[in-house]
Amino acid sequence: MQYNVISADNHVIEPPGTFVDRVPAALKDRAPRVLPSPKGGEGWSFDGGPPSVTFSPPAELLSKGGYRFDQLRPGNYDGAAHIEDMALDGVDAAVMYPMVTRTTYELADRELAVACMRAYNDWLLDDFCAVDRRRLFGICPIPTDDGADAMVAEAERVAKKGAKGFFLPYYPARPYYDPYYDALWRIASDTGVVASLHHMF
Repeated sequence: MQYNVISADNHVIEPPGTFVDRVPAALKDRAPRVLPSPKGGEGWSFDGGPPSVTFSPPAELLSKGGYRFDQLRPGNYDGAAHIEDMALDGVDAAVMYPMVTRTTYELADRELAVACMRAYNDWLLDDFCAVDRRRLFGICPIPTDDGADAMVAEAERVAKKGAKGFFLPYYPARPYYDPYYDALWRIASDTGVVASLHHMF
């Protein structure tokens, strides 16, 4: 395929079942989920309480509190619809970054956090990008602060599934020049998967 225009920074909006449908059964009750906001609209809740942020609305919906998920443009969460939107913009391929999943780096419940990263990566690669892997390139969060074994296992797993990049936190517990990361850099070198820092906070 010939690429004339590649968007290097597209983002998904994770659909409601991203985590709760994919984490192990013992974690489902604690999994992040989409809930209504008392002010209107819906958003992601990581603690079971009302969401602090709703899905971003255009100006005319600000007074109503924001979008419900079913009001979002499907290209935000559906790979085929995203490709249709790319055609409108004249974009041949797109690099796909997470949206709410980046919050998992800050969760106190690290078992849940790692499970959510895995769940998101499965959704991104198996559902969203699988529509056309020549045009949708998945960047997958890697649990860098949960032990070298967890980090390496997820990096190897998503590389085999077709990830094009590893999404790494901007402020990790250890600096990236620490030998702790040597195995991760070897995986990136051996597979050609890009290590990507993305400041989103």
